[in-house]
Amino acid sequence: MALPTYTNDNEIIAAAINDVITCELTTTNSCGSRVTVVSNSVTIQPNPGYDRYPEVTIAATQETICTGTAVTFTATNVSQSVVLSYQWLVNGSPVGTNSTVFTTNTLTDGAKVECIMFVPHCHNAGAGSTKDNSDPIIMKVHPQLNPKVSITPVAAAICKGIPLTFTAKAENAGTNPTYQWKVNDMPVGTNSHTFTSTTFNHDDRVTCEVTIDPAVSACTNGTGAVSNSVTLSVSDAFTPSIVVSASQQEICQGTTVTFTAVGTDTGLRPTYQWQVNGVNVGTNNTEFTTDNISDGDKISCILTPVSSCGSVATSDAVTMIVHPNPDVRFATPSVVIEPGTPFQLTPIVQGTIANHQWTPSSMLTNPGSLTPTTLPLTIITTFTLWVQTAAGCVDTASFTVNAYNKLYMPNSFTPNGDGKNDVFRIPSGAPIVLKEFSVYDRWGGLVFHTTDKNKGWDGKQKGTNATAGTYIFIVRAEDINGELLLKGTVQLIR
Repeated sequence: MALPTYTNDNEIIAAAINDVITCELTTTNSCGSRVTVVSNSVTIQPNPGYDRYPEVTIAATQETICTGTAVTFTATNVSQSVVLSYQWLVNGSPVGTNSTVFTTNTLTDGAKVECIMFVPHCHNAGAGSTKDNSDPIIMKVHPQLNPKVSITPVAAAICKGIPLTFTAKAENAGTNPTYQWKVNDMPVGTNSHTFTSTTFNHDDRVTCEVTIDPAVSACTNGTGAVSNSVTLSVSDAFTPSIVVSASQQEICQGTTVTFTAVGTDTGLRPTYQWQVNGVNVGTNNTEFTTDNISDGDKISCILTPVSSCGSVATSDAVTMIVHPNPDVRFATPSVVIEPGTPFQLTPIVQGTIANHQWTPSSMLTNPGSLTPTTLPLTIITTFTLWVQTAAGCVDTASFTVNAYNKLYMPNSFTPNGDGKNDVFRIPSGAPIVLKEFSVYDRWGGLVFHTTDKNKGWDGKQKGTNATAGTYIFIVRAEDINGELLLKGTVQLIR
């Protein structure tokens, strides 16, 4: 008998994973009876590699590192899917190659590393996904730290025996670093960030070594650091002194006096401050010169060393003795008198006068008097009175007596070359300041002009002898009485 066959008549049977499929066959046997048989069962199984949900995980050799440390990340196909490719990401950006391993040394703190695993489509679209993203790894990246230490003294130049403190400033060495101070490379002090000593010597060299705190980050380079070196200038203490002297201690009012300061054990380049009665004066100098001193003024000087190892020194004061000057003057500077008459000089004198002297004394009838009388005067004469007190203080004053002759011009002259009365001129010695001396002919023509009172008209007009006759002259000048204008005529005789 032919075996029956089975078709599904193109019917699609939807089966799910773990479904059990069987088949029942019903037929009619030779006896005419219907018989049903059941086939073996088939359980639907997923296709290995295609029908599982993809799943990938990643792991790092280190998740906490120092800057620049290389880290390897490894991807694990947990689902054992048939893998097409891998894509690594750092902070969402593609990196690396299509590999289960990714290595880098450029990570920064907080970097997010993950991997995407891509798998083929499954035969059944509802059985899985085409990719899977791993859980990210967030990196902790510590910077590489270089431990440093620097030291600072309160002062690099000190006095011997004076306490000096150094302070160390450590960086990148942790909370509790260890300090080792050294002087000239020999260990000193205690484990402290400060070091104080009173035994420093000149040119001592101070350093400090710091060892990092063991609990500090593993990213620290090295175990410690050495500070800068400070070389000290140490001076012995000294006590300067200063003495002031004056070029004159007893003077007359207005006399210029120079004060000189001499210091002992002063050190290099000290400063000097002069004082008058406790008030600062002068400049930073060993000398002080002034003519403004009053009786009883006290002049002293303060010396201040540049080095703090020396104390400030103040001199004893020089107390000045200042005598007042006499005062001599005249009520007016001059007088005008008729020629040939005497005149009494009456100066105003203040102060106790011990000596006096008039010049020129030969022009006085009684030069020993403070109010002498002059001889009869015919010329301008200036008298000077010199007076002196018992302390040697002096003063002078001058007074001019003008024996004034009015200006008179000659009324004729004879320019004939005999050396007598050949020139028409202003008389010699006339007490004037000439502004104009001009001569005109009778028609008003200018024949001579000058402003030099020592020059005169030689009787020529334009280089030839002028015609004898009457000519007009004008003199403009200043004399002791002020403006002078003199007009007249002169007779030219040949």
